[in-house]
Amino acid sequence: MSQEKISFKIITLNWVKGDISQIPTESGVYQIYGTSPLYGIDTLLYIGQAKNLNHRLKTHFESKESVIGRQPNKSCLFATVNESLLDVVEQTLIVMHKPSFNSASLINVKPIVKSDAFYIQNHGERGMLNIEVTNYYFLKHPGNNNVEFEIMPTFEDK
Repeated sequence: MSQEKISFKIITLNWVKGDISQIPTESGVYQIYGTSPLYGIDTLLYIGQAKNLNHRLKTHFESKESVIGRQPNKSCLFATVNESLLDVVEQTLIVMHKPSFNSASLINVKPIVKSDAFYIQNHGERGMLNIEVTNYYFLKHPGNNNVEFEIMPTFEDK
């Protein structure tokens, strides 16, 4: 039986807990925590991505029409990410952590997530996120259980 080799590219996220006024205008991913009637206080409610973190999070926090905007005791964590990696990082984090407000993203997986192997490391103020996750679940393997894994050097997107 032949052995399949999968090489994972590392993406390191340095999560920061910040006041809404301190959030950068760079691209990145974010987590929103708040009170859930089902899970209680300080629960991971939503994971999102933005080309401009500052603008997107202000929209979430200031909008009283959105479900997130109406949540009590909101807080957020964010990590800057190269814009080309936003989809794979966001979708992998959503599927692995299943925030209650991201249910549509659990079934509508984007093709980019299935195209390459990524190993995501969560550092800093990571909240409820696991310290490491991969998108291995989405990669197609034709019934081969004999797989060798290799972690590549940190992914640098040019």
